[in-house]
Amino acid sequence: MGEQNIVIKIRDGDPLLVSKERLTAESRMFRYLIEELKYDELEFDDFTPEAVGLFLTLLEDKQFVEIEDHMYKEIHKLSRVFEVDWLKGRCISWLRSRINSATGTADKTFTLNESWYIFIKWEDKDMLNELKSCLVVQDNSAFISEYMSDVNSLEEGQIDLMLTLGGSNSDMFLQTVMQNLVGQRKLQGKIKYLLQETNLAFCSERNEELYHHVFEDISNLPEISVADMQFSLKLMSDTSRLVTSRRELRKKTKSLEVYDNKKYSDQISSCTKTNEIIKGISEDGVTTMFLVVEQLLWVFYKNTPNKEEAMTFSTSLQDLCSNKKLQKISGEYLDTIIAALIYSNLAQSDDIINMLNEIKSNDKLTTSHQNVIIKLDKQITVTEDKEYKHLYTFKHPGT
Repeated sequence: MGEQNIVIKIRDGDPLLVSKERLTAESRMFRYLIEELKYDELEFDDFTPEAVGLFLTLLEDKQFVEIEDHMYKEIHKLSRVFEVDWLKGRCISWLRSRINSATGTADKTFTLNESWYIFIKWEDKDMLNELKSCLVVQDNSAFISEYMSDVNSLEEGQIDLMLTLGGSNSDMFLQTVMQNLVGQRKLQGKIKYLLQETNLAFCSERNEELYHHVFEDISNLPEISVADMQFSLKLMSDTSRLVTSRRELRKKTKSLEVYDNKKYSDQISSCTKTNEIIKGISEDGVTTMFLVVEQLLWVFYKNTPNKEEAMTFSTSLQDLCSNKKLQKISGEYLDTIIAALIYSNLAQSDDIINMLNEIKSNDKLTTSHQNVIIKLDKQITVTEDKEYKHLYTFKHPGT
């Protein structure tokens, strides 16, 4: 073996003799291992021979070729482990392209699994956030149903993501629970987590028959424990109490507020910094998340906050919403804004999307219910034989 070469040991294959220069030219880690620690052989047992061969070719050619899906994870991992920055960047760009074009169940599953692996392995949530932004504007029913066909194999964070992507499709989540109960003898932990995190009150209001069917299937599990039966009964009791409370509240709140458009517009245009939004909430000048979001969009457009200001705003908003009851904003409305931002040319789009996704993930600020603004449109006088009328425009916020 010459001094300019190093031995690469691969799994189930003959060792490879590789130029040291090829390895160290673009890799800080290889330079450290070879030049400082004086390694004369390296083991690549954690990777397939096919992936190692492609990795070495990429290091030599310095050109990223189209790779097959099954090779992506290993090539990306090799680029991170050995700190080959240009290759890591190309891997991220490749996955981003796949995310943006993902429409079918198979593509969505692949991009989610890879994005989730990146998050778990390196605590890098960027690709997961990009995927979420792309998928929230699509119909994900078929994808979610297949992805959650075995809930017990999923992490809690993956279940949370499916709940976010599913939005208000309550029947789908109830059917997912029923599908996962088939053939089971006990109530499994991940099913319990899914039930706890699902908006069961909303599910009950939307489809009471299906909701009761789910809990009937749970009670009929052959080996259900006393603790799990108590868990199930408590969920039903809490849900019933919440549904009743909502009905009573709806009976009491018959009056409708007509917004003063000029005052509303002034509150938005006069806001130039994120701390002014927080001040408006704390002083009860702002009582609805719709106004908060409109102010936030205006601030980002006119005077984009830096990362520290954005983090301070998020923390302050979370602290305030635990003490003050703001009218929640519709998650579907946020999805509409996010979708528009994805295809916009605004330089600050990504920062705004990240902020809106944080708001959307907070159930104290966002609701799966639709919201409607009733706004005084114009006033007319009609003929003598008819009554004087107000004309109102019923609209979805922001349209």
